[in-house]
Amino acid sequence: MRRWPLALPYLVGSALLVLVPLAMATALAFTDYFGFRPPEYTGTANLDRLAGDATFWDAVGVSALIAAIAVPLRLALAVGAALLLARRRPGASIGRAAAYLPSV
Repeated sequence: MRRWPLALPYLVGSALLVLVPLAMATALAFTDYFGFRPPEYTGTANLDRLAGDATFWDAVGVSALIAAIAVPLRLALAVGAALLLARRRPGASIGRAAAYLPSV
């Protein structure tokens, strides 16, 4: 029995929710669009202006710094919590239930 047709709704939904907005955003990156008139094609002028903008590079640096701190910290906390909850000690089941209860 072929099972790939069962994945078709997921694939169509993924295309509609991810690929279509991505394509539209890419197309709008090469235009001047203000919402009240049709977009005007500008080519790579927007990207050139963005590459020379110090505020943009400051934002990229701050975002990279936050990601460099937050991702390892969250990963360490998640692994630590998993190791604590995996222990076979008295009262550990209460801790597992307390951790699992908000997701229920």
